[in-house]
Amino acid sequence: MGQHEKYGKCVLKKAVDDLSCELNKDLCFKDSGNEVRVSYRNSEARIDGIVKTNDNQIQIAVEIESRTEKQIRGAIIDLYFHPYSKKLLVIIPAHQADSQKAKSQCEYILSELRKCKDFKFEVVLLEFEKSKELNKELIEQNKKLIKQAIKNLIGN
Repeated sequence: MGQHEKYGKCVLKKAVDDLSCELNKDLCFKDSGNEVRVSYRNSEARIDGIVKTNDNQIQIAVEIESRTEKQIRGAIIDLYFHPYSKKLLVIIPAHQADSQKAKSQCEYILSELRKCKDFKFEVVLLEFEKSKELNKELIEQNKKLIKQAIKNLIGN
């Protein structure tokens, strides 16, 4: 797991833990097991994780990407084919020429894919500076962005 993915998962886990207390729900983030698998006929891929409750009332598929725009667009395919109807794409601005443009492209692609299959999605662009990745203020700011996206997906 790369440095950026570790950072993204760390912030996501903190956001989910906070939301679990805030909403009084047993939310958890999982990044392993059968639930992160995406089936492609005779093969499979894995997404970065899921956010869910034990009773499965909330189920969100999650991809965390810090790579190039083209690789981020590829992650959308894995999200699209994951069976959960709620999708969260977290973009960490690290290897994109223009991370805002990458976010905009992803939102457009996902909105077009919704014409073929009904699902809800959120795209979050985190704030990230390599020299400040462990900065508590930055982590708190990114946590808020993820918490809001999850709230939007679950209707809170």
